Amino acid sequence: MPRMSPREKALLASINQGLPKAFRKRFYALVKKREAVTLTKKEYRELLRLTDEVERLQVERVKMMVELSRLRNTSLEQLMKELPIKTPSYE
Repeated sequence: MPRMSPREKALLASINQGLPKAFRKRFYALVKKREAVTLTKKEYRELLRLTDEVERLQVERVKMMVELSRLRNTSLEQLMKELPIKTPSYE
């Protein structure tokens, strides 16, 4: 792996953090219930809230990736090739 500054290391760690296991588990349980058409109104509202949170976190992740690519003076595409950036785990 190429040499990295402390800020770059911190960004990479945050980028690769992913969703907490308990959050993912609840989110996908609700998704499955939605697919089976068995969600209650309360669960539907919870799923909407969790979906908003996933989207917010993904936006933050992309912002960090852009910042990291700027710090390394490279394109986002090249950054993905050079560094161990993990695909987010959604399951």
